[in-house]
Amino acid sequence: MKMPICYFDIKSGVLCPQCQEKMRRGEITELDFRILKKLVELEEKGRFPELKNITYHRAYQANKMVVILISGAENTMRPPWTRIARILSEELGLKVRLVEKTNNLRLLVEQIISPCRLLGINILWLPDGSEENTIRIPRSDKRRLPARPEVIQQLIRDIAGVSARLIIE
Repeated sequence: MKMPICYFDIKSGVLCPQCQEKMRRGEITELDFRILKKLVELEEKGRFPELKNITYHRAYQANKMVVILISGAENTMRPPWTRIARILSEELGLKVRLVEKTNNLRLLVEQIISPCRLLGINILWLPDGSEENTIRIPRSDKRRLPARPEVIQQLIRDIAGVSARLIIE
């Protein structure tokens, strides 16, 4: 597994000067450190050989939901990734989603709101010249959302860097 923190630092629990500098600049967080420690433990136990091929990018947290950006996973919805997310959720006490890093907003949103269906994403142009993405989901899927709409909006803003509003129609 490729990660932004030194392997030795994760195993020892103490950050080297380079990793301390990354943490000071905000490139990594305490949450990243805790998640990477759990992922390294799972990889070393040999239960999830899929972890060897991934690249860990960053974890984003809003309220009690965490989205972990990874790449190198062919399909993040496959059963091993779901089991890894469930194990991390139990050990961290948070709702965890493993999401494939992408620049495509539609694919990112679909992974975050799964198992809900995505009706569409529209761009709303505001009078001040800014724009806001409206993410539409069906009313019948509202109860299947992984978190409250405000939490999902915050995660999308943090990850994609765009203004987003979730609309249930």
